[in-house]
Amino acid sequence: NLDLHQRVRELLQAGIGIRAAARHAGCSTTTVLKIRSQTPDLP
Repeated sequence: NLDLHQRVRELLQAGIGIRAAARHAGCSTTTVLKIRSQTPDLP
């Protein structure tokens, strides 16, 4: 689970969109949004 969170953070920091990040990480867009909301320094 921590690996998933780290991967999603890396994708978002690289400028990947929500849906693309979810596809690459193998999770739902809701999960990506939750991770983004928990990480204040992400765009």
